[in-house]
Amino acid sequence: MLLLPFLLCLFLAVTSLTQQSLAGSEISSPVPDQPQGVLARASLVRAIAIRWLPVAGAGGYVLERSDTGSADSFTLLARVAGDVSSYRDTDLGLSRTYYYRVKATAGEAESAYSLTVSATTNPDEIIRIMPLGDSNTDGGAGSVAQVDRIGYRKELYRGLQEQEGYKIDLVGSERSGESHQAEGGMVYDLDHAGFGGFRNRDLVEIIERGFANRSYDGVRFGLEKEENYLQHFAPDIILLHSGTNDISNDGLDNSQSAIDDLENVLLAIDAYEASSGRDITVILAKIIKSVCIETFCYRGKQYSKNDIIDLYNAKMEVLANTRRSNGDNIILVDMAEAGIIYDWVENDGDMADGLHPTQGGYDKMAQVWLDVLLSPAVPLPVELKSFHAALSAGGVLLEWETASEVNNDRFEVERKLENESFTLLGAVPGAGDSQLPLKYTFRDVELMEGQVYYRLRQVDTYGTSSYSKVVAVHSKRTTAPTARLYPNLVNGSEDLNLTIGGLEEHVLVSVALVNSMGEFLSQQTMQTGRQGGVRERFRLPPNLPKGMYFLDLRTPGHVQRLKLLVR
Repeated sequence: MLLLPFLLCLFLAVTSLTQQSLAGSEISSPVPDQPQGVLARASLVRAIAIRWLPVAGAGGYVLERSDTGSADSFTLLARVAGDVSSYRDTDLGLSRTYYYRVKATAGEAESAYSLTVSATTNPDEIIRIMPLGDSNTDGGAGSVAQVDRIGYRKELYRGLQEQEGYKIDLVGSERSGESHQAEGGMVYDLDHAGFGGFRNRDLVEIIERGFANRSYDGVRFGLEKEENYLQHFAPDIILLHSGTNDISNDGLDNSQSAIDDLENVLLAIDAYEASSGRDITVILAKIIKSVCIETFCYRGKQYSKNDIIDLYNAKMEVLANTRRSNGDNIILVDMAEAGIIYDWVENDGDMADGLHPTQGGYDKMAQVWLDVLLSPAVPLPVELKSFHAALSAGGVLLEWETASEVNNDRFEVERKLENESFTLLGAVPGAGDSQLPLKYTFRDVELMEGQVYYRLRQVDTYGTSSYSKVVAVHSKRTTAPTARLYPNLVNGSEDLNLTIGGLEEHVLVSVALVNSMGEFLSQQTMQTGRQGGVRERFRLPPNLPKGMYFLDLRTPGHVQRLKLLVR
């Protein structure tokens, strides 16, 4: 970490001594070329993105902005380093036009200004997100009823709705997942652009024409009339997970043709950006793998489908890096490493069939999207080398390591259970400033059943914060307590019959009633009898409003949640 600054200081020192020894002779830097290819486009809410082609030998760039575009009205907007070729101008007005110009610098030398470019900010404060892809965007195989297909979009929307200050609109011509609308008191946005059976080339067609027919049965998807699909929905962000239907199930390495078609998808998005003057952030995902176990695997003589997916994903990374180096607004995420267990449910896996996850697997995909969508625009000055969670005798042990820290006040540890929001567990003091690797630990002593997620919120001394990636553990209880609630559909006035079995004798059971927002309403403590069971009535608070509620049953080493609907 310290080698580069040291060499830079040494270079500057030698340069200074050399200049002094030249006895007054002057060495001037060559004048850099005028920046070319400058573009300005509306970007999300109240912002404009400016990009330009790198100038050879430039040590930095100066950006200027004007409200009118006249030569004498430009003022300094920002100075950026020579290895930067883009800038995002934020906190602007709605539906406002701004003008920009850029010049390159090299020492004292400055280039001529670029041509002036302009862009108009978006007219509202809504962020439009398009989930784009195949059946894993739709939410499952065609054998799953349309009303049940929601996939990663369920927890994605829940996670986005928890953020204050943003209005989120999921967009696309398709709609599925209506049966999930009452879950957790959440009204989901079910719009998307996930087309079961679509290949990359089909996505190109639907973007350019607005509709396309599925290759194997001719079913039409998309808009009713011919129109650019992106023009119709005007997304600000595209979540792109596509390629599963391109990759051969028979072991034929067709990864390059699949990548070529994926690049054509990105080129179709480029064409829309150029014609509309809008900037789209593309979050491109390495695709998930398929089930490949001893009893089931898509395999040929030389390759399995997963082998070809690995090749496809590796080539996708090269493609994304190349485009990013040329100024494209693209972010690569690794959905193959989302934590999905590529095995059947009966083997504690996350796959409903060979190609599609269960809802638990889709929830893991959602977290990968959320980690990027909710990350700060400017990373904080703490370099996190690793973050792990593991089951231990005393609960769950969290361990993380930083490479360096600047103004680091603390780490806040947050936990999330299935279908719940992240909540604060505790905090660990930071080191302030450090150039040395530092290790931290935190133990969650309350072992929860099922999939449990953890993340770190790093807070600096100025109160600015940033989230780490999310890690997860899966805890299985050694015994199998069972709990039944009757009735679970009530009018809010009657008591509930609660039956619990499968526990040890004389175990205390805490039963808490919470609403869909996780707010505590009431609590009762019960004790198991000689057979390790409980049969008691749970009293509801008076005048409960209509909606979804939960009973949280807690015993040592076990937590269970039962749903209750008040009508």
